[in-house]
Amino acid sequence: MGKKKETILKRYGIRSRFFILFAVLVIIPFLAIAALASTVFRNNVVDNYGSNMADTMVAVSKQVKTLMKKYEEATMNLYYGGAVNVLPEKPEDDLIVGSLESICFSNSDVLSAYLVCNNQVYSSGLSNSVDIRELVAQHEEEIVRSGGKPRWFRADALYGQSGNQRYLLMRSLNSEKASNVGTLCLVLSEKLFSRPLSGLSTKGVERYVLDSEGKIFYSMGREDIGREFSAENFVLGEKTTYGSCRFEGEEVIFASCTLDSPRLYFVSICPVADILEPVARLRVAAVFICLIYLAFIFSILFLLNHYIFHPISVLSQKMDVFAQGDLNTKVELHSMGEIQSLSQHFNQMTEKINLLVMSNEKNLKEKNELEMKALTAQIKPHFIYNALNTIKWMAVLNKQDNIQKMVEALVGILMNAARIEDEDYSLKEEITLIENYARIQKARFMNFDMDITLELEPGQYKIRKFLLQPVVENAITHGFARGKYRGQIRMHIWEDGRLRIKVEDNGVGFDVESWRSGDERQESHTNIGLRNIEQMIHLEYGDEYGLEIISELGKGTTVEYLLPLIER
Repeated sequence: MGKKKETILKRYGIRSRFFILFAVLVIIPFLAIAALASTVFRNNVVDNYGSNMADTMVAVSKQVKTLMKKYEEATMNLYYGGAVNVLPEKPEDDLIVGSLESICFSNSDVLSAYLVCNNQVYSSGLSNSVDIRELVAQHEEEIVRSGGKPRWFRADALYGQSGNQRYLLMRSLNSEKASNVGTLCLVLSEKLFSRPLSGLSTKGVERYVLDSEGKIFYSMGREDIGREFSAENFVLGEKTTYGSCRFEGEEVIFASCTLDSPRLYFVSICPVADILEPVARLRVAAVFICLIYLAFIFSILFLLNHYIFHPISVLSQKMDVFAQGDLNTKVELHSMGEIQSLSQHFNQMTEKINLLVMSNEKNLKEKNELEMKALTAQIKPHFIYNALNTIKWMAVLNKQDNIQKMVEALVGILMNAARIEDEDYSLKEEITLIENYARIQKARFMNFDMDITLELEPGQYKIRKFLLQPVVENAITHGFARGKYRGQIRMHIWEDGRLRIKVEDNGVGFDVESWRSGDERQESHTNIGLRNIEQMIHLEYGDEYGLEIISELGKGTTVEYLLPLIER
């Protein structure tokens, strides 16, 4: 996988790779962090607002619970005054009505108080057009089943002229001798709920009180009373809770608090849009900051492209042009700093390389000319004169077939000396040169024999031209004193991982130590030729190769070559 990514990145230049990495490592993380921060901020606001709404509903439920407890305790007045015990055998109208009036007068939210006993109704407070006995009959079964505990109901039929809601507090009365001797009914105003909730005048927040069945028990809107409270993802629970849901097609935050005995649920909802409205300016400011930051980032990218990537691209293109052979290419960049310095160095480099190429071409041309002159001058004029003179007298006096061989040998030497290209010069060609040279010299001096022993195929290996001929020439002209002594030259060629050539003669010899130290300066000895051969070997093949010279006066000379084995 890593190699695949590396291959993909290699397809793009430094500019594209930088922009891709900048987008991946800077821009995308920045946008992701901004989106995450916005989400976290939004969730934090919603969470805090929901928590505050839940705490508020808990406080409201406690206030309502306190009021309900107060009104439930007020129903005990019939017991305190003994009115219950006279029911139903001996009802005393004044006692019963007085207890009901006491309840109404001591509690301002109690609009009316009724006692239904033996189908007879005792009342106090405001009168209602609805027969209270019908209301009691609607809930009689539940009231009797409660065994005297207070029960709360909606009074849908008992709306006042202003349309205010009414609520009923009912309980069955039990005397000392019998149970369910009568039913007490208190009609209360909506202030039971509106008073605690009215102090929470928060914009956009709606609050409901639900009964145990999930129906709206109290609402600021009369039309909502009694209908199901339906909201997506909203479930009535036993504990105080808050969260988000959808209500009437709008995303809202809800907070719910449960009240036991009676089982009521206090619910508060608020649209999320209303909650986030106060922070809209902050969001605009955050967006503005993000835009400024992005503009700053793109400005940096523009400057990087203008001052770095574009000049590098131009410099790279010029390098390609230079690599293709245009040595006169130049870079003209109006940049600064290191990039400008790079362009100047590139121009200086191309100029120097151009000069070096021109100088190298000039030197190569001069070298070829000098090499041609050197090769042409390798054969001394007096040698050519003597060889031709010998051939002439042999043809005149002896009239032998050797003339043809002499001419062929001379032609071979002249052709070898005239060759300019010697990169593929073979050992076989050098041996042929020596044989031709020896044939001519033998015809001239007739005082030596030459024997060549080969343990390899000489045509397969290369050697530098004229590397062996000077040693053979020394043996003939100096070792045998130009024909004064009869001699023998033996050449042995073999290989042991390196090319080994040994040239031996039985001539006059010389003092090697004196020659090495430079003390011997005899004109009759070509010590300069041997020094040149050693120098040529060192320059051509390295210091680990060279000559080993063994000689002693009167006992001949042995020259052994140590050369690299180079195949053609």
